[in-house]
Amino acid sequence: MPEGVGRALERMVKHKEPDEREGRRDASLLMNAVRRRLFEYLCLHPCSHLSEISSALKVSTNTARWHLRKLIGGDLVSKRKSGARTLYYPSDLISLDSLDVFEFLSDRRMRELYLLLVDNPGSTQSDLAKSLKLSNQAAIRGTKKLENLGLVSKIQDGVYARYFPTDLLSRKKEAESPRMKAFQDSILKRLQSEGLKPKIIRRESSSIMIEFRLASEKGLLNVPTDPFSTALAAE
Repeated sequence: MPEGVGRALERMVKHKEPDEREGRRDASLLMNAVRRRLFEYLCLHPCSHLSEISSALKVSTNTARWHLRKLIGGDLVSKRKSGARTLYYPSDLISLDSLDVFEFLSDRRMRELYLLLVDNPGSTQSDLAKSLKLSNQAAIRGTKKLENLGLVSKIQDGVYARYFPTDLLSRKKEAESPRMKAFQDSILKRLQSEGLKPKIIRRESSSIMIEFRLASEKGLLNVPTDPFSTALAAE
């Protein structure tokens, strides 16, 4: 065989081998460590926006955006618009009705307002505005939205309107517990269908930890499935 042809064939073979290995890795989107962390984060914090995700994972916004596109293309993550922001959440973990609540709580100031009410039931709008250094208009808008979502109730106390947290998140968590279990099952079935031989390390109602393998590569997926409890936790 002429020397030039031999070298060309050698280059073709060397070029093909990495592509085959990459194809095997791409058989599962979750073999990528950054993508796993991103998916786990969204399960814990549904309706997160791009800058929040990149900051939490300590990756660039371009890197986070690229992995989000991969996860959306694989039906693991969905997105929705909220004003000028795009919010991301794990597909099928929670109902569309509950997503309205998480969308509201994705706003840092509104989340702070809600948590302040959880810790200080009976606060007035002026109490909230003063504690959080909000304008009165912002406090009024926030409490009105919380009322509309059913997260707080209002009781008139003379000239003052006082706000109290409801048990909505607890009720939603209970109502959606079958959905959260089904979500765990769907992750297991997906990994099985991709030939990754998943092994359950730990399974609880609020999370599942799965070890899986592709050839000599191993992965560990720790998926939180109770974002309702997260919503009640202070940052």
